Amino acid sequence: MSVGAQTLSPSVISPAGDIDHTDDISLEWTIGELAVATNYADGRMLTEGFHQPLLNVERIIPPGKDEHNDLVVTIAPNPVKYTLGVEIIDPQKRILELQLIDAQGRLVEHTKMDANTQNLEFDMSNYAAGFYVLRIIDPASQSLLDAFKVAKIN
Repeated sequence: MSVGAQTLSPSVISPAGDIDHTDDISLEWTIGELAVATNYADGRMLTEGFHQPLLNVERIIPPGKDEHNDLVVTIAPNPVKYTLGVEIIDPQKRILELQLIDAQGRLVEHTKMDANTQNLEFDMSNYAAGFYVLRIIDPASQSLLDAFKVAKIN
């Protein structure tokens, strides 16, 4: 008996680009991608483009901390360079407060999300590289519903 298989690796046709590696990092780049976007719908995220974002969302609050927390949260991209997209589906339709806290514990940005809004964006382009915490709070009960670690890169 014989078995045959093939392996495929992602490839792109582009006017320019390259790949370079060191022991610590791999850098891949292309020029000429005309349409690159991120769209959110029904709790899912769809991104376009050959170079997809690294989606590494680290939850800080352990699941099950609050048995009434039935939020579905999507955060992307993480690490973020320019714009952090946040989608929250809350079956309870609460007004929520989102707080962005820097590594020194300072509140750098906050916003309220009404019951009819599901998607928000934070402009991170002017923030220093480092780690931030995105906290989701129910202002009515002053309870912390969820928290996530966000890495800002330059």
